[in-house]
Amino acid sequence: MNILITRHDKIGDFITMLPVCKVLKEQTKHKIVVLVSKVNLPLAKNLPFIDDVIEYSDDEVTLLKRLAPFKFDISISGYIEFKLGLCLFLARIPKRIAPATKIAQIFFNNKVKQRRSKVEKTEYQYNLDLVKKFDDSLNLEFKRPLLDIKNIKSNSEEFIIFHPGFGGSSDGNLKLKDYISLAKKALEFTNVVFTFGPDDKEIKKEVQL
Repeated sequence: MNILITRHDKIGDFITMLPVCKVLKEQTKHKIVVLVSKVNLPLAKNLPFIDDVIEYSDDEVTLLKRLAPFKFDISISGYIEFKLGLCLFLARIPKRIAPATKIAQIFFNNKVKQRRSKVEKTEYQYNLDLVKKFDDSLNLEFKRPLLDIKNIKSNSEEFIIFHPGFGGSSDGNLKLKDYISLAKKALEFTNVVFTFGPDDKEIKKEVQL
């Protein structure tokens, strides 16, 4: 069975979908393919619990051509919008799972009602709830760590990673000064690493100062 996991927005958003990929890979024998934005291609291609990667395209014809060879049985989408929903529908994926949100939900035949704005769970836990719609017998626990970070030079095996950039969709996101303040406090106990995406150049400059 070929399963498509879609999360075609920012780096942090894609990270919250990784537990879905890992749970499915660890507990099933299915092929796990992810549809991601260009910025997430290098990361996705280097994860052992992901079998293949498709780059998202805003052009519907191009995207359909990229999806067609896999003949997907199921898609699970953590974030949906009209163009994505339409392409998954036109790709004739039999079972299309997504949150029951936005007008794009009309293209999905298996929907999960969620109130993510209430923040009753973490984002990755909301994403894992979608797995239950696929197979409610699966255990939502997964082996940690998700990421095996080998290239960070550190005198300690333990460190905290801060990713201060975000796409602007979260009004409740911490301000940069809050991240810096937390980092300074964390340095009293362990090492601290900041990570940045290609859209975070200005933030990176401020942190380096």
